[in-house]
Amino acid sequence: MAQFPDCEVVVTIEKRHASRSLAQNRYYFGVVLHEMSKETGHTVEELHEWAKREFLPKTTVILTNQAGEIVGETVIPETSTKRLNKIQFGELIEWVRLWAAEKLGIVIPDPDPDYGWKKLQKEAA
Repeated sequence: MAQFPDCEVVVTIEKRHASRSLAQNRYYFGVVLHEMSKETGHTVEELHEWAKREFLPKTTVILTNQAGEIVGETVIPETSTKRLNKIQFGELIEWVRLWAAEKLGIVIPDPDPDYGWKKLQKEAA
């Protein structure tokens, strides 16, 4: 607080959640995005970039001058899933699955921590 003596500050308190799991990561990349890739022809990485921009939260930054008048405004999208906790990453996965079902007509299998890995091994053989 000593760093901000001449302004108001905002303090946020929220419940701590565990970081996303390796199983979630495997499912997201190995199943969800992999299935979408087969349908769309886009790479898994391209689809991951799309999903981040489509579904991750955005922050609006409003710039003001010393008189408090708005002089600029922009929207900054979150560009990384690394900071998401288990709940947030799970929500992202569900949003992508729902979108794939509604827009592409594909049903992505429910999570199974080994499904994506086993399927990729079979396809590689």
